[in-house]
Amino acid sequence: MANYHCAARTNYFRVKDEAAFRAWAVRRGVEIAESFAVHRGHFAVFATDGEAFPNYDSDRDEEVDFAAELAGHLAPDSVAVVLEVGAEKLCYLVGMALAINAHGQRVALDLADIYRLAEQAFIQPAPTRAEY
Repeated sequence: MANYHCAARTNYFRVKDEAAFRAWAVRRGVEIAESFAVHRGHFAVFATDGEAFPNYDSDRDEEVDFAAELAGHLAPDSVAVVLEVGAEKLCYLVGMALAINAHGQRVALDLADIYRLAEQAFIQPAPTRAEY
């Protein structure tokens, strides 16, 4: 059995309370990067050590909606874009993108959507999947 390894990060966005945002990032075990260039005062979040963003809190024995928690820290006019790409060896390649605003509204897409899109665009059976 192979292990899943991934990379996950966000774009740079503004937050409404920097201290609360930093405390949340520590609690969730994610790294913060601060932009000192073009997007001064903006922050990005990175997952660590080939992991995805957390989806479970073992201390509380409950699932985590990482995007919803992140949305709660966004400044009213900011949008966070969460990106994750990963693989289990070369058997399964996955990727997703999710954009969320401070109101919790979301839009998302997944790399696997390409199969449905190809079937619709070319009016043929869906192509075989790039999997094991």
